[in-house]
Amino acid sequence: MRKTVILAMVCVCMASVGFGQNPGFAKSPIKFRSTEWVGLSTGMAGSAGEIQTVNGVSKGPWFLGAGAGIDYYRFRSVPLFGSVTRDISLGKTDWLFLYIDGGINVPWYTRKVAPNPTGYDEILGSTFHAGEYWSGGLGYLWKLGDHSKKAVSISAGYTVKKLSEDQRVPTTCMSLNCDMVHYEYLNRMYMFLVGFRF
Repeated sequence: MRKTVILAMVCVCMASVGFGQNPGFAKSPIKFRSTEWVGLSTGMAGSAGEIQTVNGVSKGPWFLGAGAGIDYYRFRSVPLFGSVTRDISLGKTDWLFLYIDGGINVPWYTRKVAPNPTGYDEILGSTFHAGEYWSGGLGYLWKLGDHSKKAVSISAGYTVKKLSEDQRVPTTCMSLNCDMVHYEYLNRMYMFLVGFRF
């Protein structure tokens, strides 16, 4: 994971240096931009819905912003992340874009527990904890006019979201905290989104 993050940062820095030498980029105005997404995440744990909103500022082909969403893959959670996007023009209305997101994945899931356990395979208590969130991919953008900010977009990417859980289970052990079991969940999935940019 560290190698992926470092590689992404190097690519962004190299591209930034290249555009810093472009006079057109220096003259580009800074504009507010928002994109609303809905889509599907799919992986080894099945498929689930996803919604996101990403808001920030753009300058030339670059965008820097912050996003939040609701992700129902495996365990419902709320990703909170920073986002960097680079647009690549194919014509007046057709564009490609690359994006990378990184942040924290906040749990929004409550596991059912047994109030009156009858066996050692039941759970007496459960607490989820936040973990890392990373996503990156490629998309296609169709602008609704030559000079319009409004556009329809689709994207496909790869996402990693982490969560951890502490479970309290029945035990005959008399030592402190021997009834606690810690789990780490690493969720990898492909994410397909349809969005509207304005």
